[in-house]
Amino acid sequence: MGTELNKRLFLLNGLFILGVVLNHAAGWGTVAMFCWAHRFLPAGMAASSQVGSLAYYILIIVRQITALSVAGFLFTAGCFLVYAGRGSQQTLSWKFIRTRILNLLIPYFIWSVIIFVQIYITEGVTHTPLEYLGLFLSTGADGPYYFVPLMCYLYLLAPFLMRLAKERPVILLMLAGLLQVGTSLFRYAYLAFGSTPAIDFLLKISPDWSVPRWILFFSAGLVVGTHLETFKAWLKRAKPWLGWAVLVAGLAAMVEPELVYRLGGLEWRSVPFPLTHQVYSLLAVFLLMTWEVEKTWLFKPLYYLGSRSYGIYLTHHKVMEIIGRVIYHLAPGFLAYQVPLSLIFLGGGLGLSLGLMKVVIMTPLRRYYRYLFG
Repeated sequence: MGTELNKRLFLLNGLFILGVVLNHAAGWGTVAMFCWAHRFLPAGMAASSQVGSLAYYILIIVRQITALSVAGFLFTAGCFLVYAGRGSQQTLSWKFIRTRILNLLIPYFIWSVIIFVQIYITEGVTHTPLEYLGLFLSTGADGPYYFVPLMCYLYLLAPFLMRLAKERPVILLMLAGLLQVGTSLFRYAYLAFGSTPAIDFLLKISPDWSVPRWILFFSAGLVVGTHLETFKAWLKRAKPWLGWAVLVAGLAAMVEPELVYRLGGLEWRSVPFPLTHQVYSLLAVFLLMTWEVEKTWLFKPLYYLGSRSYGIYLTHHKVMEIIGRVIYHLAPGFLAYQVPLSLIFLGGGLGLSLGLMKVVIMTPLRRYYRYLFG
């Protein structure tokens, strides 16, 4: 292992956080298109009339392409864990794992409290202490926050998964694949048979934020990190056909959730995604591992974003919500232009989050920067 891999993972994280922000910007554009349609559509016209419009397809395509970002984060986290934990060891130390988890949890806790207080002030919503604890340990206080508890649970499993990655990598990938595919099949069973006691129970024990829904991506990162030379040799052989495979899988990943929505009315157009999108995400991450990003003009921007990715992740979605509320009340006519609107969400979500971090760095608050943004 060396600094070359570490640098590549860092740059990919910059790309993935850009993908997350772009995905959520398109998501808010979709919210404007359907949930806020009454603010700009003529009276009596249904929001569903916008399905099939050019803006609709642009937003759906952007969301599906960029939905690989969370899978990418999990993959790079697995790879980086091998590097940062000194991959020559047989196991990761619990002290190291504890440090990694605390680095995630402290900013997560602070921003969760801020968001819960904001929701209480603006919406009057409160929960019992047990309900707050349940949210904190599962879906979080805001849309993308489920990623933090998920990552912590994976870190707790990492010493055991690392041993398998070193000694039985094929078995680890098979077990992780069975878990992830199996929990996905529960969703297909619901699609085929509807609600039954058995299916409802299976869905309840495998919620979308849970480890089995995502474990393959993290495990793949651990395996690649511990068997890097073998992976690089495979990647060299696979590169000629990998791009075509990503293209085919990407097209399938766009078509399948749209068909499910059109035929059954189920919302499969966002993460966690159907099987076609899982295949696309894994192949796309492998393809990105071949990209010599260091030689492109994107090196500095992605490095900058990569170094601030966690802070952006924690703040951008709430910033976008504020932007949406302002436009909803002050300029509702602009909600009809969802693609330009999404660009505003993208620029505002990214720019204001980075600006907030810059303000903290340039003021006496900089001593608290790592507690706020990791």
